Amino acid sequence: MSDESLTGIYEPVKQYKNRFKGEFAQKARDLYEKFVETAGIDEAANAMLVAEIHDLEKKISRLQFFRGFLRLVRNALAAIAVLYIAYRILVCMESCRTWSDVTKDTVGNILIPIAILIGFAALIILVALGIECLSKKITDAEALLKNKIREAWDMMWPLNRQFQWETMNNLIMEVVPVLKIDRIFNRARFAQLYNDYGLEDFGEKCSVSCCQSGTFNGNPFILADVINQDWTLITYSGSRVISYQKLEYYTDSNGHTRSRWVTKYETLTAYKKEWAPAYFHDKMLIYGHDSAPDLKFSREPMGIAGNERKMRKTIKELEEKNRDLEQNFTMMQNQEFDASFYAIDRSDERQFQVLYSILSQQETYNLLKDKEEGYGDDFSFEKRNKINILSSYHMGNIDFSSDPWLVRDYDFKKVKEKYFDYSTEYFRNFYFSFAPLFCIQAYHSPARDYLQNISQKETGEPLASHCEYEALANYMGEKMFKSGDADTKCILKARPLEESGGVENVAVYAKSFSKVERWAYINVTAGNGSSYEVPVRYYEFVPVTKESIVKVCYTGAPDSMVFSDITNGEGWKKLVSGLNVNENTLVYRRGLAAFLASSEKTDN
Repeated sequence: MSDESLTGIYEPVKQYKNRFKGEFAQKARDLYEKFVETAGIDEAANAMLVAEIHDLEKKISRLQFFRGFLRLVRNALAAIAVLYIAYRILVCMESCRTWSDVTKDTVGNILIPIAILIGFAALIILVALGIECLSKKITDAEALLKNKIREAWDMMWPLNRQFQWETMNNLIMEVVPVLKIDRIFNRARFAQLYNDYGLEDFGEKCSVSCCQSGTFNGNPFILADVINQDWTLITYSGSRVISYQKLEYYTDSNGHTRSRWVTKYETLTAYKKEWAPAYFHDKMLIYGHDSAPDLKFSREPMGIAGNERKMRKTIKELEEKNRDLEQNFTMMQNQEFDASFYAIDRSDERQFQVLYSILSQQETYNLLKDKEEGYGDDFSFEKRNKINILSSYHMGNIDFSSDPWLVRDYDFKKVKEKYFDYSTEYFRNFYFSFAPLFCIQAYHSPARDYLQNISQKETGEPLASHCEYEALANYMGEKMFKSGDADTKCILKARPLEESGGVENVAVYAKSFSKVERWAYINVTAGNGSSYEVPVRYYEFVPVTKESIVKVCYTGAPDSMVFSDITNGEGWKKLVSGLNVNENTLVYRRGLAAFLASSEKTDN
């Protein structure tokens, strides 16, 4: 390994292309081969078992198709029989109008309809028997399929269990040593960002659904997926039909003008706008650094880099701004960088120029232009004194939780495919999320991460921050915490309570809204000049909060040790022995095992 990797990534696009991409791919291959060798999976046997599973799935699909077809036939026969009965009743009623008609009926006229109905009944019974036979075959095939799938999972578990929550992050740290990724986002890391760098908490209307924390050159970062609750205006409408008398004038046949009252009908429509909750995900990278501590600026994707027409126009705009002494704006030496980065709201020109040296300007411009290795100009960048916040379109295209179940499967071929597809895109996405920071030379000055060797014993408390607990609660699923009165999604907020014997109680608050029907009566003017009240139904969203208690066990072990076998869950039983828990609610994530203890109250 060269010394360059230990000092910085000054040319992120070039270094990714020439070094990091290939190095990561090789390490990912080596690790996979090691996993396969350790697992000792019989690939041929797995292929045969998977082929049986696929054959069973096709068989079940065919049987379900034929069963559906027979059900249509049965329903059609029953409908025809009912129509025929109705027809015969009508014929009988018609013939019964006169006594003489009845005397003309013969035995054949009576027996033929009965024979036809018996035939319909026999056909329906035969079809029903066929449906029952197919249903039994489907049930047997589904039971066999379930057993085969379980057998395949058991066969693959020695390989699957080796993919851990830390697998991808460990690979990244091997390839890019300037990045250190924490196992969990601990309280000390949050306190470091909050106290030393001025990080603001995400707020009551936000819930962290996934987070990764660590350091870049010893300075702290958080990569977070945050669920936000905001408000949007909904337009409701209502209508009402009214009538009124209107005097009309007309000319009669003699040419005289006459008048008459005519009833007019008109549909009146009214509209009402009301606020309703809206939810969206926001993925961001938050990085703390002491360089340019008083500087504030923001930029959005502009699509200027590589576009000559936009570039010329923007450079001309910035030159005019540079000449305006009242603007307090100084154009950078690299005009193409300044135009394409377009951070024109920077608060301190001197600190901005210190942050963006000549090399930093050039590499940032190269990053904005590149769409082959990276993603081009797709990122937003906001600096708030010591806090840097980046978000990008490409962040939304990857699940950066590194959940091992993203690559696990009962099919050996699919495991391989999932692993290499996910690891390749995960590294590319992760790397280029940091690339705007890599471009800044000042951010490569190494700092000592005084939290690197932190442990639970040293802090005297469990490690997880409230953000990690929120991610854990979201991983458990909002349905587990949602109030029965809730009609919207939930924002899950977590607050640690007390810890005893390695188990911590965490309060989880599910904040949602209940829809309450309301009516508004809005005056609308009709064609006769009069106003009428038009009813409009709308919904008021009333806050609902449900509090639940989650118990969190600090296992400190990889999940392969937590549940030793996916079919019997012996590891879970050992973990929660002595605790009165519902094992159906128990989940494991990044060294933390959690289960729902109780639901305390609902506040409306």
